This record gives sequence, structure tokens and C-alpha cells, in this order.
Amino acid sequence: MQKTPEQWLEETAVEKKSGVFKLFLGYAPGVGKTYSMLSEAIRRQSRGEDVVVGVIETHGRKATQELAARMETVPRKKINYKAPSSRRWMSMPSSNAVPKWCW
Repeated sequence: MQKTPEQWLEETAVEKKSGVFKLFLGYAPGVGKTYSMLSEAIRRQSRGEDVVVGVIETHGRKATQELAARMETVPRKKINYKAPSSRRWMSMPSSNAVPKWCW
């Protein structure tokens, strides 16, 4: 008996793996949450996984800045907040970003 197109697709389909949600918690500032996340992202990147940084705040910490510099970052888009003449602005990932692992 000949196989149907659906049967061929089932046989050749790539097995889907579910993702892992990892949450980094810390009670106080400066305990290493961002550093740990970046270290994990770099480790995954070295294994060939596609990882980018969405938004990061280094708080001026040199070690965190050095790790962040090793990662691809989604470009930010400048958005005026409240009034066009206001100097305050929000940064958001640009709308043309390609979905990837985002830290």
C-alpha cells in the first residue's frame, strides 16, 4: 500500500523539543544575576545555540560589560516619551528583530 503525503511528513518531520525556562533570582542588587545569565548565554553560544541579548543594564559593572560585549545584541529603537522635545526616552528592541534565544 502506498503512503499518503501525511505519512511521509510524519516520518521525515524533525522531532520538536520543548524549550527550557530558566529564571535567575536574587534578593539584592549586585549579587550576580546579569553576570550569571550572560555566562550561561556565552556557554550556550559556544555549543552552537543561537543566542542574542534583548536588553541589558550593566549598571556600569566592568565585568558585566565585558561579557555583554561578547554577545550579539538586538538594536534598540529610540522612542520619545511624553513629548517630542523631552530628553527622556525609552529603548525597545527594534521591530525588525529576528526571533532567537533572547536573554
